[in-house]
Amino acid sequence: MDIEIVASAGSKRLSEPFFLKKVLLEKSGDASDLTTIATSVHAVMLESGFMLLKNRGCFDKFTFSKELFTVSLMYTLPELITKTTVEYVTIRFQSLSNTVVVYGSLGGGRMVQRVSLNKYRFVSVIDLVVDTLKFEKQAFCSSYRNVFMLWKIVKDGISIPLSMALCEKYGLVGPACLMRLPTELKLKILEVVPGDGVAKMACVCREMRSLASDNDLWKQKCLEEAKHLVVNRSSISWKAEFATFWKQRQKARRALRSDMEIDRSMTSPGISAHLRKAYRMSRLREVLRKRQR
Repeated sequence: MDIEIVASAGSKRLSEPFFLKKVLLEKSGDASDLTTIATSVHAVMLESGFMLLKNRGCFDKFTFSKELFTVSLMYTLPELITKTTVEYVTIRFQSLSNTVVVYGSLGGGRMVQRVSLNKYRFVSVIDLVVDTLKFEKQAFCSSYRNVFMLWKIVKDGISIPLSMALCEKYGLVGPACLMRLPTELKLKILEVVPGDGVAKMACVCREMRSLASDNDLWKQKCLEEAKHLVVNRSSISWKAEFATFWKQRQKARRALRSDMEIDRSMTSPGISAHLRKAYRMSRLREVLRKRQR
């Protein structure tokens, strides 16, 4: 099989929206939803360091027929190109009614990664990226965030796992990635992260959610950040206790900020002395009631 190497991303680092626009303009074909999604996934693969293997111009312009429900593309890493064989990964697209399912596998073997991309959510945003003026005007809204969400879904779910699998299989230096660290080191990182940061780390992936669910870890966070918390039960969900404490602390902080804003407004020159005196008396009675509790 004659295989032509199509160059991957250039050395100049572009932001995700502009790199996506660059690839969309280079690979312009039909305007079907499958083509739009596949071209965007292709952009993520190139930005991740992959190179497209093109078989006799089969997918030169990514012009996929609307009647074509499944499409496959092959990629490799530059370090794996040899004179005899080229090791590759396969990306397969399956077009459904309102989603495009993207599968990734090593070679032509079993599917090892899968993500689902909603057409209604992402196709209009991808089309908007091509029109720079419209996109810049709407950069503050959800359209801008959806571009990065698309990029994150494909990169975390497809390109990085496949790149790590190839590098591990052939002894190459893998991509810089938190998930490549040993489990013990990831636990150490969670131990020094604040409690709300641990909750955010749990949203990264299944492994981090599992590590961030450790009861002893949340007990440590309670002892560090909620020292006044007294729990007499032996079997307890420390994560739930920390969540309750954190919500109460956030509520107290919002109330404090509100009181400070009121205090500043009451000291403005436009407020009469009578109103300022009445406000101070009400604040004093409130403090006394809290002390009596």
